[in-house]
Amino acid sequence: MNRPFFRFFDKNSDCCNVMMIRKSLLLVIMLMVLGAGTTNAQQFRGGFTMGMNVTKVIGDHIFGFRKYGFHGGAVGTIPLRNNFLFTLETLYSEKGSFQRRPTLYYRQYRLELDYVEVPMMIQYNDRDILTIGAGFAYGRLVNVREWDRGVRTATTLLGENALYDRSDYQGLVDVKFRLVNRLSMNVRYQFSLRKIRVAHFKDDFGQREWDRKQYNNSLTFRIAYMFNEPLPEKD
Repeated sequence: MNRPFFRFFDKNSDCCNVMMIRKSLLLVIMLMVLGAGTTNAQQFRGGFTMGMNVTKVIGDHIFGFRKYGFHGGAVGTIPLRNNFLFTLETLYSEKGSFQRRPTLYYRQYRLELDYVEVPMMIQYNDRDILTIGAGFAYGRLVNVREWDRGVRTATTLLGENALYDRSDYQGLVDVKFRLVNRLSMNVRYQFSLRKIRVAHFKDDFGQREWDRKQYNNSLTFRIAYMFNEPLPEKD
């Protein structure tokens, strides 16, 4: 199975491209281990999250959130003052754009963008039941595949056909609510703060050409389990 998720952990991977991401993952895991061994377990909360992205690319002339992809990774949270939390995550996230069949207005198209991401955010914790947060994320593009009108394009990560930026800087807003015990449901909206590509278009008759900047947009639906998160007090 030759998927980029597994190549990311291969010792022969390009360490210059993933060094920062690996360090962030190791930091989350280390904090989880240290937090599990502290006498005051509320000082650190570690866990895992898994779910689904529903994504689109603004600027590709395809309408709506149509591309589905995997989303998951490790989460570490440190309580701050006045019910605020600082959260650091290391995630594998599949994004892109999709139009199954051509229509009167949209062409057949599929774009798969696979990222390893490091989100950081500040959250407000309401009675250990609901958290609302916002922050930023750095994403590193580890794989790209594109089909236009059913034909695979020559897009790659390297060389003259490397049309997409390797780095994606994003803003995010996040809402999480407890389902049962330490299991929570999480909804997140994430958006690129700068372009991921400048795409060139021309009409079917070759009479008009234009360029458009493109940006990732994603909705994420996921569940999270935190090993030592405090439970709400019973009334």
